[in-house]
Amino acid sequence: IASKPRVTTGEDANALIDKSIRPKLHLASLLMADEGLREIEVRRLRWENIDLGNETMAVSGKGDKLRVLPLFTRRIVDALKEAEKESGYVIPGRQGGMISRGTISSELAELGEDVLGKRTPGHSLRHGWACRASEANVPVQSIQAALGHSSLSITSHYMSGLKDNVESVRK
Repeated sequence: IASKPRVTTGEDANALIDKSIRPKLHLASLLMADEGLREIEVRRLRWENIDLGNETMAVSGKGDKLRVLPLFTRRIVDALKEAEKESGYVIPGRQGGMISRGTISSELAELGEDVLGKRTPGHSLRHGWACRASEANVPVQSIQAALGHSSLSITSHYMSGLKDNVESVRK
């Protein structure tokens, strides 16, 4: 693990979410910022894996490992309830199948330039979720499980994005 991760603060994540007018990008950014999902997990997410009654979702992570997560925020629950279910995929591609690799991240990066004045990698929303969970005193083992990390050292690396960012820690 090389460089310090890029972390999108909660304030910046909210600005991106509020300005993402395309419904698919809005929902994808919520899933990354409020649930800590990877782009591939957002791309793979199917409606059959979402249980709005119990407010949970089953996520297919790296190595096709399945983990069940609570829907962490009211706004993600509401967004999923309101979303069009035009396909089996929560964020479908143009033809209704899985959205192409890199599409979500590139659109988020462009939106970041427009809204924040800087490219915002999609994965930085995931890093930001981990940091906010840590700031809220969520045990690191719970963060590790939610992120689907096999190693605690990977989760700790995610938190290293805060070490030199005093203002982010203060928030």
